[in-house]
Amino acid sequence: MTSSARTPMLRSSRATSSRTSLLKVRRAPATFQHNLFFIILAVVLWGSLFSLDIRGDAFSVYLPTTISFVLVGIVSFLGLYDAARERAFSLNTSHWTYVVFFLFYAPFIQFLVQESSYQSDVGLFDKYALWVNCATLIWCGLYSLFYGSSVLNAEPTPPPTNKPRYEYICSNWTYLFTVALCIMALGLLVMLLGLEVLLLRGAGSQISGDAADKSTFLIVNSMCRGIPVAATGLLMLTRGKSKWVHWSAFTICALITFTMNNPIAIARFWFGSILIGFCCLYFHMRKIRMTGLWISLALTLAGLTIFPLLSATRNVTSADQLSNIQFTNDWSTNLTDADFDGYSMVAASMEWATREGASNGYQLMGNTLFWVPRMFWYDKPLGSGQMVAEYFDMVNTNMAEPMTAEAFVNFGWLGIPIFAFGFARLFSYFDRRYWGKGQKNLTSVLGVTYPFLTALTIYFLRGDYLSGLSSSLSLLGSSIFIIWIFQWTSRKIPATP
Repeated sequence: MTSSARTPMLRSSRATSSRTSLLKVRRAPATFQHNLFFIILAVVLWGSLFSLDIRGDAFSVYLPTTISFVLVGIVSFLGLYDAARERAFSLNTSHWTYVVFFLFYAPFIQFLVQESSYQSDVGLFDKYALWVNCATLIWCGLYSLFYGSSVLNAEPTPPPTNKPRYEYICSNWTYLFTVALCIMALGLLVMLLGLEVLLLRGAGSQISGDAADKSTFLIVNSMCRGIPVAATGLLMLTRGKSKWVHWSAFTICALITFTMNNPIAIARFWFGSILIGFCCLYFHMRKIRMTGLWISLALTLAGLTIFPLLSATRNVTSADQLSNIQFTNDWSTNLTDADFDGYSMVAASMEWATREGASNGYQLMGNTLFWVPRMFWYDKPLGSGQMVAEYFDMVNTNMAEPMTAEAFVNFGWLGIPIFAFGFARLFSYFDRRYWGKGQKNLTSVLGVTYPFLTALTIYFLRGDYLSGLSSSLSLLGSSIFIIWIFQWTSRKIPATP
């Protein structure tokens, strides 16, 4: 065989090898740890269903609905098992975690005990449960198809080049600017919103409700809280000439981070995202081999222990009210509170779209352009959750719309394939960029923000779109600013092989 004949074959084999590396996460054999974690999660979640006082008509009048819930559970567990098999975290794993907890487990319990979330209960749960489950199954099928095809059709990873690689070493100026920015962010937040926002979540919610423009509050609040998060994460991934100085700066930034982002003063999704994000950074930095199911198990444990306590403090606006808080340790009751109202909101959104017709993307555009002040866009639409809640005169109008509900509000049934395609392609792109062979620079914007976005994705999909988008973009903006300061003040040296 001639050399010219061998060349295409060699190129083809290289391309095949590169594509195989992209599919490693999907084809790698499951480890003992992964199987063990999966069995524990399945036993805890599925086993708990048998301890419920199940409604009498679940296997008669509503038998098709019960079967559809079981199908959603099987599909979501299989998707989670496959997604979490190889990597300790990924956006794909976060997507399936959201489906398991918010579209299967919590609503299935609400259905079986015949008690949906009281804040969003407008008598539509049983009427639309079967249709919501059908929409969920369509979403899961199309998402899997689009995510898998995106990986299969991805460009092969280019071969390594001889281009020199560099790394940055923190200088004293880096530490000075980083710590100073964290202190300034803390001072600005207290000056603009008051000391109470560091201690009581209800105080922040009250300020948000009283603000003339909620988008301005979201930007200031998220940016100030995001700067120390990005700074602490970056210091975790870098080094300096003096370990003592480096760890001193890291400790100061970490203390400021958890002072501004403590669990009783901010939304639990933001605190959980920060905590999980730092764990992800540590796992990747130390190259710890861990199944992605650890996030699901952590959420299960938090849902049984920590979240009930935090739920009791979410509306506290003064220190005097702390002594009167009450919380329940009944896990089935906790699954019917406001944190798991997303399924009911999907049902309500279906009814809204049936009566009023889809908004044809107007709601999506309004929430995406949240940063435009209402004084310049007077008829800017409200958040979809608030709009639907006011339409049905719900007890609380500050409701969150899951992405499935957003799909119906904006495009009706056509929104399911549109949203599934968009999220599948988006998650696949960032997963490949972060975990691909070419991703070596953990101090890039993607390297710093991706671990935190992994956890934020769960709550972004759960809703609402406005809060999730503003939090993600604020964290991204904070990271870009911190990394620019870092590269400007650090020393650039050839990277060690």
